[in-house]
Amino acid sequence: MKGIMTKKTLLYILLSLLLATLISTAYAEEKRIAISVFQVNYKEDLSYIQSGHRSLLPPRVSLPGKITVVDNKTVRTALSPPKADYSLETKGRLSRSINVDYLLTGSLTKFGDAISIDAFLYDAAEPENSSPFSVSCTGLDNLIAQVQT
Repeated sequence: MKGIMTKKTLLYILLSLLLATLISTAYAEEKRIAISVFQVNYKEDLSYIQSGHRSLLPPRVSLPGKITVVDNKTVRTALSPPKADYSLETKGRLSRSINVDYLLTGSLTKFGDAISIDAFLYDAAEPENSSPFSVSCTGLDNLIAQVQT
């Protein structure tokens, strides 16, 4: 059980670092971000990652007066069913429908010990500035070091 908790914690720290890296735009006014449930691709049941993602990531991303994470229920309703990726047109429509500045979608894929997190931060105001982001490594314990390099 302790190993699972450590892996969860590392994953949430990684996702927080990912968002901090991706949202490097001006913070003149408060921005709103919607975080889609990341699709998990693995033969074992990793639903705990999706559940933890919904509850643990938003508090780590929000910055009072700078970044507001849209309520999970609102996001789940608008992005139902969640997918790893949407077309740019769909991302624009979704961003407008839930009134957000950014929309984060992505997936976590685990194949043996190899792990890959692929994310896309859609910028509703300037779609041409939208950013894909990918991190891959071997083992959950190496994710943080990989993101920081």
